[in-house]
Order: sequence, then structure tokens, then C-alpha cells
Amino acid sequence: MEFQSGVFLAFFAAILIFYHNLPKKAKPVLLLAANIIFYAVGGVQWVGLLICCILLSWGAALWIQHTQHSARRKILLGTSVTLFVGLLLYFKYFATFLRIVCDYRLQILAPLGVSFFSFTMIGYLVDVYRKKCNAETNLIRYAVFVSMFAQISSGPIERATNMLEQIEQPAAYRYDALAEGLSRMLWGFFKKFVLANTIGNMVTVVYSDVQNFTGPFLLLASLLYSYQLYMDFSGYSDIAIGIMQALGFKVMENFRRPFAARNYNELWKRWHISLTSFLRDYIYFPLGGSRKGTLRTYLNVIIIFAISGIWHGSTVNFLIWGLLNGLLMVASKASIPYREKLQKKNPLYRSRFLKAVIQCGCVYALFTVCIVFFRAQDIQQAVQIYTGLFSGWVQTLTSPTAIITGLKTMGIGRTAILLVGGGCAIVEWVEYAAEKQGKTVGTWLHQQKPLIRWAAYYAQLFALAFYGILGQSSFIYRQF
Repeated sequence: MEFQSGVFLAFFAAILIFYHNLPKKAKPVLLLAANIIFYAVGGVQWVGLLICCILLSWGAALWIQHTQHSARRKILLGTSVTLFVGLLLYFKYFATFLRIVCDYRLQILAPLGVSFFSFTMIGYLVDVYRKKCNAETNLIRYAVFVSMFAQISSGPIERATNMLEQIEQPAAYRYDALAEGLSRMLWGFFKKFVLANTIGNMVTVVYSDVQNFTGPFLLLASLLYSYQLYMDFSGYSDIAIGIMQALGFKVMENFRRPFAARNYNELWKRWHISLTSFLRDYIYFPLGGSRKGTLRTYLNVIIIFAISGIWHGSTVNFLIWGLLNGLLMVASKASIPYREKLQKKNPLYRSRFLKAVIQCGCVYALFTVCIVFFRAQDIQQAVQIYTGLFSGWVQTLTSPTAIITGLKTMGIGRTAILLVGGGCAIVEWVEYAAEKQGKTVGTWLHQQKPLIRWAAYYAQLFALAFYGILGQSSFIYRQF
């Protein structure tokens, strides 16, 4: 059930009406029913698997909490975590393993959101083991937490310490919370279906016919894809968070203007926050974090980024993408003292604005260097793109006709430039203004003067109606 479909919007409207008019004890029951219906529409054959996972993780957590013996607690945790990691490995990587090792091709369809609900359950089990939260005794509340329809397909990956109490004690209805949530949803729809999908069509033209484009267009498509991915996934997160906010829940943010980062380390503190914080808390810290010396710290960083790459997909492309990001993170950390010395001698850095532009531009460029492997179909295409980046610059840039033809082929005309350029500029300005005031975009928009607020709402609705590419519906992260 796609978020932009009429079926989902009617489904969500019905949930809102009933949820805010039910007594507190009945609200978790309604949410669980809604979660099951949503999941069944995405693949009714997987509902049984989801229920089994919920029962197993719920029972394992209770068993861990009531076991006093340290060794037994470790065995229970290790067994249950291994089970869910094994589930994830089977659905995402077993077919690839058979193809590589045995040259046997087997198609295995993965359940909706298996990467996300597996990590949610693992995080919960570890938190219970660490005694950061108590095991939930109420099965319905726990099932709601794990299967929340707004988050199960692509996150954010929530923590039990934040969600279970909110499910047990639902917030009272507030008009402002509802309006802010709906405002956030509209913002996400605009980012995804107007900007991300429009940019995505430009990128697809190039990446589906790499050999017929020269370096300037390969570079432009790759730079555009970095922003497409951000608009797409952050747009999804805006919708999911807005849904939760409209229902009265407070959930973690997943993006905080990542391309405003001044260094690579900061970028990953702002990008896909729920995943990066999960990897930090449940893998990086247990490996020793930064407590076991510089070399071990760098190795731990590379390990968690390699895991991030594997989590995203089973092909070598994703592993290389993860390793490249890990190496850039290590380089960023290792070069801090040298960069600080150079910054003092760089005349361009005397201007704070110019310094920020240069630093943000470098971070964006480095992110794009890695993202080619994320977008390319396979290693061969990625190599073809990298080598092609050095071709055709003189011939293209000295021929206005070649430039115009190439841009038109990509679908970049005056309307597209105004739409994408103006839309992205508005997104950056609004999210900057909201962040500066310590507010979410939904809250910031809702608190504007009525004339400004409603002009913004109608402008987004107009853009969705006339320029929104709703047929290209799938969010990029639904495949993970």
C-alpha cells in the first residue's frame, strides 16, 4: 500500500478518526489491526512470518529479563539475535550466495521491511539484556511497536525506550499535533513526488545508457542522484514521521540537512540517523568504539560501514560503497589536525560564507564519489561511469549545441530547471529556517502566519497536481 495511493490516504483518514475517538485501552488494538492490514496488502503471505518474529522476540526478551544467570542471559541473547540476523541473511543474501558458489539461480522474495523490523527487534532484545528497558509484558503493545505501519517498510528504526511508553500511554488529541503532522506529510510528498522523481527521471536517462553520454553528463547525473536519494528517502521519512505525529507520537528524526555538513563525519551524523545510531550503539560500541586505540577505532569504523553496505544490498556494489564511506570517514578523522593547520593559512577561508560553501561542496563531492556504486547496476557499470567521467569534456564544453542536446536528452529544459532548482532552493531554505529555530518543518510551517502558511500548502498541492510524478511511486529504500 503506497503512501500516495488513494487507498492509503482513505485508510489513514479512517485510522485518524477512530484513533482519536477511542478510549486509551482500545487504541493499541486499533493500531495493531491497522498494522496487520497494511502489511497484508504489501504481502499477505508474509503476515505469518511477521507474527512468528514478534512472538519469538517478545518471548525471548521476557526470558532474558527473568533469567538471573549471566552466562544464560548471554546465550539467550546470542541465540535470539543470531536467529534474526540469520533471517535477514537468508532473505537478502542466500540467493546471491547460491549464484556465486553453486551457479544456481534461485529467486527469493524478501518480506516487506525485513531489514527494518529485524533491526528493531534486535535493538529491543539488546536493550532488555542491557537493562535499558524492561521487557514488555503486553503482547499487543509490543506487536504495535514492532509492526507500526508508518515505519515498517523503511523506518525510521525506532527504539523501545522511546515507543513502548507512548503506546501504553497515548498522548491526548491535540489539534496542533495533528496539523503539524499533516503539514510534515505534505512536505514529504512534495520532496518525493515533485523533486525526487523529477530528478530521478533525469538520472535514469543517463544511467540506463551510460556509453552514449560523455563525462560532463555522467558527472551531472551522479551529482543529481545524490540529491535525488536525499529527497526520496528524507521525503519518505517526513511522511512516516508526519503520520506518527498526527497520531500523537514523537519519533526520532532521520535526516538533519546532511548536505549542510562541513566534514564527512558530520554528514553521517545527519544522514539516515536511525540506522547510523543503531550501528553505533549496537555494533561500534560493543566492538570497542574509540576506546582501544587509534588503529582499532579506524578498523571499527570501516567494519560498521561495511555492515551498512551489506545491509543495503547483496551485490558487491553495496559492499564497496560501504567500504569507501568507511575509508573516507577514517580519512576525515585522521586528517583533522592537518586540515585545521591548512585552514588557518587558506585565504579563501577568511570569508565564513565562502568557507562554508567550499567545505559543504567538498563533502557533497565525496559523497557522490561513493554514491556511483550505490546507483550503478553492477561493478562493470560503475567502472564504466568512473572511466567515462574523463571523456568528452573539450568536445562538449566547446559546443553549445552538444550541451543543449545532452540536457534535452536528460529532460532538463527551462521548466525542469525552474522546478527543480527553485524547489530544491526552497527546501534548503525552509529546512534551514526550521533547524535554526529548533523545530521540525511541519511545526515551523504550521506556526507561520496564516497567509504564508496557506500559501505554502497550496503551492505544494499545486506542484503535486501539475508536476508530481505519482506513477513512479516506489521509494528507493523500499527495496532494502
